[in-house]
Amino acid sequence: MRATFGGIFLGLGIAMLMHNSADTYAVVAAGWIGAAVARLLSIIIDRAPHPKNFGGLLLEAGVGAMLLSAKLS
Repeated sequence: MRATFGGIFLGLGIAMLMHNSADTYAVVAAGWIGAAVARLLSIIIDRAPHPKNFGGLLLEAGVGAMLLSAKLS
């Protein structure tokens, strides 16, 4: 699990830094925001409102929002 999902985000981050374009930032932001949406759905469907889940949700949404703001500026 860590290798798959961690590897995806690591690869996206490296690609984003290598290409350094607004469109690449938007794609990586979409990945992070998508992860946040999936986590939120999981919290609701699984009825698992644990602090770790909300911490992950805030982290994913925060990183996605920061990357999206880089695209907009």
